[in-house]
Amino acid sequence: MTDPVLKENLQKTVSSLRKGDVAAAATGIPQIVAGLKSLTAGKEDAQVKDLALAVRAIVSSFEHRDYVLMADFIEFEILPFLNEQDRNGK
Repeated sequence: MTDPVLKENLQKTVSSLRKGDVAAAATGIPQIVAGLKSLTAGKEDAQVKDLALAVRAIVSSFEHRDYVLMADFIEFEILPFLNEQDRNGK
């Protein structure tokens, strides 16, 4: 099961980004990265590869200061992935 703190951090980050509060969103990024890294450690399936692509897109969005796109990737790619993992018991 996915760490509920990870999901909460993701949701708070999305909310902060949507409000334009990049500083608040940035404070949660290290915990999010650590949580996603531990979640995927040692796994090689296609879903994990899709998650890795989404994470790269988030990083790219952040680098280009496209915070709306960053929030979209978290909300529509990362969170659904985590919810699916929970439903499948992974």
